[in-house]
Amino acid sequence: MGRRMSCGQNGGFFMQPGGTARLEASKRGMTYYWLAFSMHRQKPNSADDPGEEGEPYKHFPCWGAVQGVPFSLCLEWLDEMMRCRFAQKETAAFAYQVRFQQLLLLLFQNKRLSAESASVPDKREAVERSIQHMLHYCQEMLTVEELARIAQVDRWRFTRLFKQATGQLPLDFLNDVRIERTKKMLAQTDDRLQDIAAHVGFNNEYYLYEQCRRISHTCVLPQSSENWRFLLRKVADYFGRTEQAEEQIAAYEAKAQRARRDLQGIADKQSVACLRISADHIFLYANAEKGFSGSVLYRDLGLHPYRQYPGFTETEHAPMVSLTREQLAHLQADHLFVTFDKWHTQAPGAERDILADPVWSALPAVRNQHVYEVDFLTWMNNGMIANTKKLEQVVQALG
Repeated sequence: MGRRMSCGQNGGFFMQPGGTARLEASKRGMTYYWLAFSMHRQKPNSADDPGEEGEPYKHFPCWGAVQGVPFSLCLEWLDEMMRCRFAQKETAAFAYQVRFQQLLLLLFQNKRLSAESASVPDKREAVERSIQHMLHYCQEMLTVEELARIAQVDRWRFTRLFKQATGQLPLDFLNDVRIERTKKMLAQTDDRLQDIAAHVGFNNEYYLYEQCRRISHTCVLPQSSENWRFLLRKVADYFGRTEQAEEQIAAYEAKAQRARRDLQGIADKQSVACLRISADHIFLYANAEKGFSGSVLYRDLGLHPYRQYPGFTETEHAPMVSLTREQLAHLQADHLFVTFDKWHTQAPGAERDILADPVWSALPAVRNQHVYEVDFLTWMNNGMIANTKKLEQVVQALG
């Protein structure tokens, strides 16, 4: 009789060459991955290293049961390997091998941590395991549940133990790890902020910016963010990168000029409006000097804003104005850029209820299919990265 092992959702095992195994599924069924690989021991480099060519499997560190934790990461790597296992291009084949090596390393580490936890009753050691995992895999989308599994502690107990050991909640600690890595990359590279955000594990450059506001020794900037060029020059001067900032601003201006020429026909004859719609409000951005989107549409691109609706004169200097349903009915703009604000939504999808309203259906832009939905984070931020994306999206929609 062989040894019987029970594997849960994230369980697996390494079987020695020549061995056999029988898999038995529970009543719920089973899905599994089967990976076969060969080992080749490197030839000795000197007389002091005789090697053991012909017995490479003797040195494999991880026979038997293993845990694939975090399971979501293992699953992602396995799916990626399955997709490119027959790849013909060298880069894709190399990527396959890299993923396989990463998976092996993760399983080896989990095996070692499991052995250590069996011999060390102190749960603070379990917290240290989760910390080491954050340091190695901070770029992944880690959750408290996954960190607790790595620590091999119940989720409800893990958070308390972690805070006792570090003074922080697990995800706050993870954010600090990512921020420290961000600071290092900002100091040592010229990478774009969006590339750094992806590398350290933040969803996008906007969230990274919000997190970086927590970094000490910050440069104090004016509260107003309307003039992004001024703010960029201010930050560049603080870090001694004035020349690079001027190059980026010049590149933006050149791109805006090209887009303006491409859109000249529309700018001369048709009007454009930008709406921010939530479950409770409709906001129109129609000011060329203020607001997240008006400065790009009407100043940088020279498009014509639509302002002829009841009550506009009282709010013409505001960055945005709130429209009632009755005022929306008077919005005769030829083109509409629309972004949906989910922050104030109580029920999923409530911000889109206006789309079923007869008032909306009667708008000229809607009837003529000249409505363009745009990304909320991009259009509700003001800066070179966001505004460059707006230029590109407007040209794509109207060009």
